[in-house]
Amino acid sequence: MIAIKKISKYFGTYAALRHFSLDLKAGQKCCLVGKTGSGKTTLLRLIAGLEQPDAGEIIIDGRLASSRSAMVPPHQRQIGMVFQNLAIWPHLTAVRHLVMVMNSHQSRREKEEKALGILSSLDMSEYARSYPGMLSGGQRQKLAIARLLASQPRIALCDEPYAHLDPASKEAVRSLVNNWITESHITFIMVTHDPLEDFSFFDTMVALRQGSLVAWDKPGDLQDLFRMMDPGAEGP
Repeated sequence: MIAIKKISKYFGTYAALRHFSLDLKAGQKCCLVGKTGSGKTTLLRLIAGLEQPDAGEIIIDGRLASSRSAMVPPHQRQIGMVFQNLAIWPHLTAVRHLVMVMNSHQSRREKEEKALGILSSLDMSEYARSYPGMLSGGQRQKLAIARLLASQPRIALCDEPYAHLDPASKEAVRSLVNNWITESHITFIMVTHDPLEDFSFFDTMVALRQGSLVAWDKPGDLQDLFRMMDPGAEGP
């Protein structure tokens, strides 16, 4: 499904990723951990097509998606993403956020009904016609997750998707997302620094340090991986 082959990414002289390789099968659930600056967010952006590697290749469904000389545009990758900064569109209401990413073959009425249903599942019904500036941080986080659900991607990339939610909301939203991932057989890659995350949900854990893969384990043995979840910076 996703084959990452020795990719490197530089920002000036700083190596965000160096000769990084990883293979994920369709429907596999992967959690990325590591210190701030270790390359986790850069890796997600490379898979999504928002950054171009300086070396190596990313292959999705057997087709070259990214290399130093070739790039498939993000909208052609069937990838949905929850960004760390959420990337909410300030000029669109909550319901319009969802309608914008839905299948174009559906009627406007069908899209709105589905959008309202997704917002309801996240306790966001009363904010359907609200603009992002009218929402709290937790509500904007829910909106970003609702947009991901509405887009029906084959691959979901999430960068700290529950960071702005209170504990009660976090449990409910995490359960909803995990059920959706499992039922839809979506390939899922998530970045987290939260030691209370439900790691048993994931098939594999990947730890990065200074742009390189340093551990790749099943979630049953996490002692070494937890040591890498120190939020201290490891680079610019």
